[in-house]
Amino acid sequence: DRALYVAQQWASEDDDGRIVLRADPAHKLPNAIQYRRAEAAACWENVSAPVLLVAGEDSAFSDALSPLIDASPGARPFPNQQTATISGCGHMVHFEQPRRLAQAVERFVSSVT
Repeated sequence: DRALYVAQQWASEDDDGRIVLRADPAHKLPNAIQYRRAEAAACWENVSAPVLLVAGEDSAFSDALSPLIDASPGARPFPNQQTATISGCGHMVHFEQPRRLAQAVERFVSSVT
């Protein structure tokens, strides 16, 4: 059911009857908006609100985030950062493990309110 829903939301039929993704072509770039890491870090360090950094355990993106996830508190990109690594899923945590993600978000919200 979830896969059908996603397929219907992410794709449409064009004038020739072909199925095409409803997506911004810029999303095919490594980042839809190009930025330098140093520029992003300069912004991140000014975020004073609590931040929950979420990663799927089996995601290649998670591997790229691991230095941020595993960093000691003083070396984290967000001053008030908590992390949650969700097991049993890849990049699409909200789709693959919605209950585990919801539990992580509930724990986070409870810890900051």
